[in-house]
Amino acid sequence: MLSNLGLFQKITLSICIPFGLLFLVTAGLVSINEEEALTRLLLQNAKIVTKSIATSSRNEILTNNFITLPTILEKGLEEIEIQYSYILDKHGICLAHTDPMRVGTRFVIPALEDWKKRYNDNSIPAQSAPEFIEDSDDNHPGVLSVIYPIRIDPIRELYGAVNVGLKMDFITRSVSNLQAILFWIFLGALVLEIGRAHV
Repeated sequence: MLSNLGLFQKITLSICIPFGLLFLVTAGLVSINEEEALTRLLLQNAKIVTKSIATSSRNEILTNNFITLPTILEKGLEEIEIQYSYILDKHGICLAHTDPMRVGTRFVIPALEDWKKRYNDNSIPAQSAPEFIEDSDDNHPGVLSVIYPIRIDPIRELYGAVNVGLKMDFITRSVSNLQAILFWIFLGALVLEIGRAHV
């Protein structure tokens, strides 16, 4: 079949195949690295925001002054794209929520319950319990839950938690946009190479 091709077609084919394979490998590696970098950045920002909300709301929870909690929650979320966020007391009762209708309801978060068991285990140091809990949300596909338990380690006491649900579709969109850009760069380079081979 290749013997039936003209010289120009053979040259074009010899350029396109290696160039195409190189592009596919490069695009794959760049996409993976971009996705990992964006995930790390998004998680880092979410942790900063979650901890900031928890720190600001700790005194309000300790003094049972819940009136300002919605304002604290709203201000803390100004710089991040989320699905939801809420503040719980130590019994799992919602004190503030991005959906005000959920305030007063009880939340059961399996990952937080598992964390509590570890935290309440006197055979290990309280500080060994992770500062943050990262968990996928079964009720919201494509959402990563970042939880910050509000605690005082010296007395091993948990006072509540802040949960921020991150929309992960931002990463998917960014990677798709990057892949589209790489495709057009590849197409442009391929046209230029074919043009040079023809000359």
